[in-house]
Parts: sequence; C-alpha cells; structure tokens
Amino acid sequence: HAGDLRIYYENDFWGPDGTTNYHLRHAYVQIWNILAGYTYSTLNDVDAVPETLDYEGPGSVIYQKQPVIRYTTALDAAKRHTLAFGMERGTSDLITSVDDPDIVITPTSPWPDGVVRYRYDSDQGHLQVGAVFRSVGGYVTGLPQRHVFGWGINLSGVRRWKGKDNILFQVSGGRGLGRYIQDVTGLAPDVGIDAQGRLQAIPAYAGYIGYQHYWSGTLRSTVTYGYMLVDAVGCNFTTDFHHSDYAAANLIWNPKDTAFYMGIEYMYGDHETSDTRYGRANRIQFSFQYDLLRMMNYGPSR
Repeated sequence: HAGDLRIYYENDFWGPDGTTNYHLRHAYVQIWNILAGYTYSTLNDVDAVPETLDYEGPGSVIYQKQPVIRYTTALDAAKRHTLAFGMERGTSDLITSVDDPDIVITPTSPWPDGVVRYRYDSDQGHLQVGAVFRSVGGYVTGLPQRHVFGWGINLSGVRRWKGKDNILFQVSGGRGLGRYIQDVTGLAPDVGIDAQGRLQAIPAYAGYIGYQHYWSGTLRSTVTYGYMLVDAVGCNFTTDFHHSDYAAANLIWNPKDTAFYMGIEYMYGDHETSDTRYGRANRIQFSFQYDLLRMMNYGPSR
C-alpha cells in the first residue's frame, strides 16, 4: 500500500469443499477510487454480519466473492456518504444436468452483473442499501427464450446500542437474486421454467437480525435469527430449496490483553423443500482461537 495505489492478495489452503486445496480469498488492485480484481461483491455488507462461531454464519446473508470492477466516490467532505458502482462476474446458477438425455442446459449471462450501492457511516454505526441488476438464463433444448431480467435489493446496517452493544440486520429480496444468498449459492436458485414453458427469474427473500451484548470487557454474546425463502414451487430445472430458519446464541471469552478466544454456541436450523419435505437440527459447538496477527502486531509485549 503506497500513496493512492493498493495491491492486496490473500489465500489459504482450505478449499470451499473442505479439502486442502489452494483457495484464493482476495486478489485486487486499487488505484484512487477504482478497484479491480477478485474480492467481495459490491452488494455485500461484511460489517453487518453477526459474530457466530459457526464459520458460515446465517445462511440468509448476502455473501459473494467474484471478479469485480468498482468505482467508489464520497458524496460529502467528511466521507460519511458514499456511492459505489460495480460491474461484476455475470453467471447464472441453474441446473445443468437432467434425467432426459435429449435436454441439454448451458448456463450463460450475456452481460456482467451491475451493482449500485449507497452507504452512510456515523459514529453510531452505518446504513447500506444496494441493488443488483442481472441477465440470467442460458440455452435449454427446445426453449426459444434464453434470458430473463433479474434484480435484487439489499438493505443492511449496524446500530450501536447502550454502550458497546450492537444491533445488526439485513433484509434482501428480488428475482434471480439467489446466487448472492450464501446458503443457496450453487443450488440452482436463479431461474426455472414454469408450467407454461416460460423462463422465470425465481423470487428469493432473505434476512436476519442479530444482537451483540458485552457482559464485561472480556465476555460477550451474540444472538442471531435468520430466515430465507426461495419461491421455486411449480417450476422445473431449478432448486428444490423452499425456506429455512436459522438461530444461534453464543458466549465468547477473550481474556484481557491476550490473543486467545474461547466460545460456546447453540444453533438451531430447519429446512423445507418445494415438495414439502422437512427437517430440523440442533447443534452445540465449542471453539478455540489464537489470533497470530493480533499477537504479532497489537498484543502485549512478551
């Protein structure tokens, strides 16, 4: 990072499928207000994601990393109001393999996804609203219609409450938005074919609310509830996901002046498919963490 030029790269060797494969996290270049590379989507609001021991967090979160070209500008001298415009990887998340050998499906998107985002930052938190505009679909044997218009809106933010406590939230919805929602990414939630044989962008809605409370300087908790609905009922060649609920509550201990964290979390989840199959699960998770970066740069002297 030098002057108005910033080059950032981050990777690990823990692949998204749980294998120890090379996994790129971020790789981008930023010059003045222009960013280009692989990083968070302009639609994301990572500052508003509740703290959970569950690495995935609430399944209803808008979360996508992909190739991005983004321009961000401040609307006031204090830089509390900002506006961002992004052109991002355009791809359609739909089923590509069916039982009928005479039907071939190839997902395509003729245009990049376009995203616009407004954000307001204050001393007590922030508010962000973004919109994505997409062309989703592909080539399906026997179907003359190739692509349909998709869109989505995401409203999110954080509000400081009573000392150090925080309220975190997100509400999103649209048609063809599914690829941007964490738990249905890769499950073909973008488009489907209705009973009349027409291509449809699938309605999707997601949201969560979280409350973070500091019991003391070393002890904190976060309670989170999330909900998600993908309305693909009656459509073919699309996801069978219908809706889910997510709830989590934790207790995290961080001894004073240390880089050590220990926590316990209870999680509940339920899921219903479009053909009314239903399941639920409960889980208790224990976590231990030692923050090497904090230890090297910010921790107490040894």
